[in-house]
Amino acid sequence: MKINKVRIRNFKVFKDFLVDFSSSDTIVFDGPNGFGKTTIYDAIELALTGNIRRYDAMKRDLLDGRQTYTENPFFYENAAKEESISIQIQFTSNEKIFILERIAQSDLIGGLIDFKIYKLYSKTKFDDAERTLIEDEHSFLTEIFGKNYSSNFQFLNYVEQEECLFLLKNSDKGRKQHIAHLFDLKEF
Repeated sequence: MKINKVRIRNFKVFKDFLVDFSSSDTIVFDGPNGFGKTTIYDAIELALTGNIRRYDAMKRDLLDGRQTYTENPFFYENAAKEESISIQIQFTSNEKIFILERIAQSDLIGGLIDFKIYKLYSKTKFDDAERTLIEDEHSFLTEIFGKNYSSNFQFLNYVEQEECLFLLKNSDKGRKQHIAHLFDLKEF
């Protein structure tokens, strides 16, 4: 898979941001903290998997439900209440071009971290407003990316600054399991 373009609207620090990756095969984000590197990655992960795994882990490990929040951590702070969150992505997989858009409608955006409100659509042209809802996201994405696309996404595409020694920190058995998974080995 090769990502060609990503447009991010009303998501975290971006009001309307377009990034074009078509001129390069390898992308590395580098820069000071707070400039949106992780937000771009989060947007891509959300668009392609319907989830942001590190937020799921945070919700599971840190939030116990005793507090309620009125602001959504993903909604651009200066966006009008009637605006939606939209992440549009164009990529090539097996020589076929796909254009997808994941949208959280404004009336569903609340204070909770809930990825179920982000619906996936397919498009025929990147800049067109016309889109078609994908009813069975899992089957659609599995057909494009393979059966383990969601669990493989972070492992294959992202090295967190804090976790660059992830593999080395694991036990021998853990390292073998991760390497076997990466290369789809049955026995290692």
